[in-house]
Amino acid sequence: MTGALAGHLTESTGGRELIVSLPIRDSAQVVGAVRASSTTGNVWQRTLLTWSLMGGLAAVAAGGAALLADRQATHLTRPPTDLAATDRLVFAQEIGRTGFTLLLPPT
Repeated sequence: MTGALAGHLTESTGGRELIVSLPIRDSAQVVGAVRASSTTGNVWQRTLLTWSLMGGLAAVAAGGAALLADRQATHLTRPPTDLAATDRLVFAQEIGRTGFTLLLPPT
């Protein structure tokens, strides 16, 4: 607190506490000080919770991107796949109709 009363921001760790002291000014004169503290366990708990939430959000975003990419890939490859299946069907019907004979147009 003495540092804050002298006009300086002070930070310290006292045992299991994180402590910050700030000067209160009226123009250029220091008229008081404010002290804020929190236990290190509380800080670690909030930090771990925040990182866990960010990790979970990243996993959800990556999963959503993977699902969207799979859907787009399926959508983009469907026309050639359908075309190939149709081509095989037409070819099989043509073989059934002509019996493997190849008719070439006269030249």
